[in-house]
Amino acid sequence: MTHLEERLERSLEEIRRKVHSIGADVETALRSSIDALLRHDRDGAYQVVLRDHPINRAVEDLDEAVHYFVAKFLPSAGHLRLVSSVLRISAELERIGDYAVNIAKETAHLEKPLQQPLRSEVERMGRNAVDMFHQAMIAFADANVELARGTMASAKVVDRDFSAAFSQLVGQSGGEVESVEDVLGRLVILYMLERVSDRAKNLCEETVFALTGQTKQRRPMRILFLDRKNDVASQMAVAIGERNHPRSGLYESAGVSPVKNLDGDLIQFMADNGHRLDCTTRGIDRARGELAEFDVVVSLAGPISTYLDSIPFHTVALEWSPPAAAAADEDREAKVASYDAIYRYLSPRISDLMETLRGKEAA
Repeated sequence: MTHLEERLERSLEEIRRKVHSIGADVETALRSSIDALLRHDRDGAYQVVLRDHPINRAVEDLDEAVHYFVAKFLPSAGHLRLVSSVLRISAELERIGDYAVNIAKETAHLEKPLQQPLRSEVERMGRNAVDMFHQAMIAFADANVELARGTMASAKVVDRDFSAAFSQLVGQSGGEVESVEDVLGRLVILYMLERVSDRAKNLCEETVFALTGQTKQRRPMRILFLDRKNDVASQMAVAIGERNHPRSGLYESAGVSPVKNLDGDLIQFMADNGHRLDCTTRGIDRARGELAEFDVVVSLAGPISTYLDSIPFHTVALEWSPPAAAAADEDREAKVASYDAIYRYLSPRISDLMETLRGKEAA
């Protein structure tokens, strides 16, 4: 190894050490903020806020070290990937530290401590979010791609924790009336904890990129189309999505009173336009159990409230108004004309939706 290479490796090791040190301080801030929340400890919460200033200075020092490294060594290939990832990791660590501060600030202003069962839900959510962050930092320190990839999946656990805690928060009754400030403060805390897991997932993705050059693989968006009978518009929408944007989305449909069999003229019309219907119908009750898994839910016949009592926090609800389908007893020409009108309504809107979600390259 040449003298220049030795200096390069020492500089890289110093950058890794700085990342590890900041990560440890951020984890301490997270654990301290959650502990203060659970104990309703205002003094402990303010200590978290104060200790964020050294973290911010350390992040600035890390950024300066990375820029100096780039200017001095002009890195390429793996070294360049690493330092570019470190810059993004630095931003993630600063943001996670800010989440700890926000939790602490909200804790300091809560009038009352958390009560059961919300307290247990928040404690579990906080533990899982911080554990995920801890594993993400170990994956980076140990250059462990498999640990990074495995840790990403833990985000789903924290998402479920959030849903459970959110339900407890909005469903609390029977006790003393909570102030609006306390309710909003607790909601902010839940959101901050969820964001910790999202940022930890980003840390894992940066580790994978730094070590392998593989960029983040975007998952397909889950879209649910709803109508009354799951017989025409919702079936068309699924077929259009599957043909025109198969890699960008996973498409499903459901209805309040699903028919047993689809109209043969509809099946033929879609086949003539290059689409295949699977001819399976589904009731809305089956879809409700999976609702939180969908990114977008689209009503194709009336208000979304016709189908769902509530919308999960992470799900976007849309209402479209395609033309009505001809009655089943009308002649084939009338039915085909109505199918064509619905098809022309849905196709551009589905393309616009997927382009919004995935960009011009949506496929």
